[in-house]
Amino acid sequence: MAQTKKILLVDDSQIFLMGLRMAFQAADWVDGIFEARNSDQALKMLEQNDDISLAIIDVCLEKRADGLELIRHIKDKHPVVKTLVLSQYKNPDFICRAIVSGAYAYIAKDSEADVIVSASKNVADGCCIFFGDNVLSKSYIIATMGFFMINSLSYTFVMPGKRGP
Repeated sequence: MAQTKKILLVDDSQIFLMGLRMAFQAADWVDGIFEARNSDQALKMLEQNDDISLAIIDVCLEKRADGLELIRHIKDKHPVVKTLVLSQYKNPDFICRAIVSGAYAYIAKDSEADVIVSASKNVADGCCIFFGDNVLSKSYIIATMGFFMINSLSYTFVMPGKRGP
């Protein structure tokens, strides 16, 4: 049997957390499920349970910090915990922000439960970036991240043969 994992579900919607819990309870690779409704609760869970290996995080959370801030904090303070973003936002800018923040994956909230569970297992095993039920190609991710990073720079680019500002 494959190694089992403990997971942390972070979403401010109680009904969505209940649905996620039900989906993951059926997964044979999950042996512990923790829940948090905000960043403060999530960080407390991680402090109290150092054997959590995967955090599945909504990008928009109520209270003090959003999901991307939480991911950056997890990456800094709990580097062995892999993070997966579960979000209703499907634009490449959000995907890149999540990846730059340290997320291993970005999944659409309207994905089928088995897709979310399967993608989560892949992330827990150290793999892949998914979106919905399609695997994003590496070239698409690299191109999108390159575009995002170039657009976020505050430098002035000078075309060959032209003078600066």
